Amino acid sequence: MYVEVDKELLKKRYREISARLEELKKLKILLQKRREELERLVKEFRDRIWNFLKSVESEFKGQEIEIRKTVLEQLKNIIEFVDEFMHKFIREFSGRWDILAGEILGKVSELEEKLVEDRQFIMRLMEELKKTGKDCLRVTCPHPDEHRTVARILGESAPKELVKNRTGFNSYCICLDCLHQFEADLRDEKVNEWRFWYGFPSFKEAFRSPKPPEMKDERKCPKCGSKNVKTVFELLWKPCPKCKEGMIVEIETGIIS
Repeated sequence: MYVEVDKELLKKRYREISARLEELKKLKILLQKRREELERLVKEFRDRIWNFLKSVESEFKGQEIEIRKTVLEQLKNIIEFVDEFMHKFIREFSGRWDILAGEILGKVSELEEKLVEDRQFIMRLMEELKKTGKDCLRVTCPHPDEHRTVARILGESAPKELVKNRTGFNSYCICLDCLHQFEADLRDEKVNEWRFWYGFPSFKEAFRSPKPPEMKDERKCPKCGSKNVKTVFELLWKPCPKCKEGMIVEIETGIIS
């Protein structure tokens, strides 16, 4: 499986990732500001309570001694209660906020790390495309994380139509006239089950549709122009096109290769 990219697509994806990283940076700054705002609100709340209690005390200064004594004793009890309550409240409230902020920052850091890796990956593809001097590049999607590679290049929420137009499946091919070996997305190939597994084309399109599958690449040798081209799977159990003596056989090398 591959993803086909060009300069404009890579530049657009680079801008998207950079913009998302900038958004995450702003989110981290916002969390810090909210933490500072929380501390300020708690301090204001505590100061208002102390000011209220002081005003009550001053209001009873001119009263009889017994009344004043009662007020002061009760205020002392209230102050002790408020002091203990505020200490516990601040510790509990701040602790819960720190847990929330810590979990958010953890997720943000994970996403940042992934996006930085994706941006570096896009930069490498841009360099590789530049070196080839071609208009487009087919990026191989290693098994079994093909769809992760597609998401890195096209985006997690890429439209289905974009994914369909930009992805495909290359087969190993050989020209039977000049023996040039190359890769091509030949969607009329009907003996490679992997092609149907990836959906290029689907089994239905290949065998139950009144129309042949729409070709991605022409069955033509890029070196000599001959149309006498076969895929490796189409040559199984047939004589070697070079020596004419040996037989092409299939050897399983493992689930992931």
